[in-house]
Amino acid sequence: MDIAPELQLLPESLDLNDEQRAIITHDDGPLLVIAGPGSGKTHSLILRAMNLLLLDKAKPEEFVLCTFTEKAANEMLTRMTALARRIDYRKDLSFMRIGTIHSLCNRLIMEYRHYTPLGNGYETLDQFSQWFFLFEHLNEICSNEAINLFKNKWGSAWYVAKELQRYFDKIMEEDVDVDQSCFRSNPFRSHLARAYRKYQRVLMIENCVGFASVQKIAHKLLCNAEHSCKITQGIRYVFVDEYQDTNYIQEQIVLRLASATGNICVVGDEDQALYRFRGATIHNILEFADTANKFFGLTDGCKCKQLTTNYRSHPKIIDANDRWMKSADWSSQNDRRFRFDKTIQPDLNTMHFTYPAVLSIYGEDTYDEAEQFAEFALSLKSRGTITDYSQLALLLYSVKPAYSDVYVEALKKRGIQAFSPRSRSFFNQIEVSLMVACFAELFGYCGEKQDNLLDQESFSEYIQESFSEYVKDCIQKLNNGYMSSHPLLVAMRKLEVEIIGGEEDQKE
Repeated sequence: MDIAPELQLLPESLDLNDEQRAIITHDDGPLLVIAGPGSGKTHSLILRAMNLLLLDKAKPEEFVLCTFTEKAANEMLTRMTALARRIDYRKDLSFMRIGTIHSLCNRLIMEYRHYTPLGNGYETLDQFSQWFFLFEHLNEICSNEAINLFKNKWGSAWYVAKELQRYFDKIMEEDVDVDQSCFRSNPFRSHLARAYRKYQRVLMIENCVGFASVQKIAHKLLCNAEHSCKITQGIRYVFVDEYQDTNYIQEQIVLRLASATGNICVVGDEDQALYRFRGATIHNILEFADTANKFFGLTDGCKCKQLTTNYRSHPKIIDANDRWMKSADWSSQNDRRFRFDKTIQPDLNTMHFTYPAVLSIYGEDTYDEAEQFAEFALSLKSRGTITDYSQLALLLYSVKPAYSDVYVEALKKRGIQAFSPRSRSFFNQIEVSLMVACFAELFGYCGEKQDNLLDQESFSEYIQESFSEYVKDCIQKLNNGYMSSHPLLVAMRKLEVEIIGGEEDQKE
């Protein structure tokens, strides 16, 4: 397949390397693209999709493009639309099905809900809602014997619900058959299997679906020959980005979406596989060629291309990373590969300043390391290497306060503000603490009333103690920081009188 004339007229077409051209001109059949950072993978995917459209290989509505995040999906559609305007492509690109695998599964369920057990207006539970759903229905899902066994293993009912959610998600993501004999031969697994089956029934009764259940139901639709034929008849090409972060059932879903034509292109980089803790398996991308050939009944039909030129990073960074990755032993005893053989190269036509792009900081302990890093940040700004501290990023093992506070404090000592998202420090902010204290005072959540309100089975002992201590600490901050004449306390006391007065009027 050639590159369409409209694309050949673009200035950037002259700068395409051989690997990018091979991807854009790939016609039919499965294609695996191993693309390192800064290699132009998204640009290549967009050009390939547009090339297929221009050559009338497919219509916009015959494309399925799976991305890892909704933000990436919106960016891909925006870039496709911008390219269409440049070459005067007039067909409506909004018909392209672009989104995360999860959102595409949701869309499938909505379109073919009459083939599923779900009723109209079903509720999709997020992670916390699913956890709470399990907690609320624990006695329906588990027998008394199972609950006792799980509590001995995990603790309170609240933590039993949390762990059951983790196991149930794994069962669905890996499409595990809980009716296997291995589940019957072990008391724990036997109770787990029975609880899982009851959980599925309770979800249907309540007309709810969990995050992982969405994919399970979509997969079941695609496994039915009659339903699958209706779903896939309008799909000609399937593209999947960040394939290294997919799990087993997601791979099965995208393969089945492409089953009518076998035209599937997956893109990723096993070196950037970060989501194993969410159930992703790196073997999907490492073994895709064999999996695709077997699924589509091909002898050697899956093509593999590598984008190994990094156009973004400094050559010293590329070289250091490449040497570090190659220093590990990626072999295995059973001949399963753990990494593709590749060498990442910098773009020789891009100019870079000469400076120590890679350096190391060695400290006697964490505090010393934090001090050195803060001094380094200060020197970068004073020398003009950076114009704003927001141009600096620090990656840590964890951003929880126990790990990140020492660095944040070292930066603050030098007048450098730091933002640490997802550090779970939201409730420690003074504004939030004062707001919690105000609510506690207004609604009588203090003193003996606080203990009475928490004296419920719905709160584990740990939650009761930690939450009580937190609220008491918030009230202490409010009392210590503001005099009784302060406008905040005056307004709060006025509201408190109004609320209490309103409640007394209702009682009368």
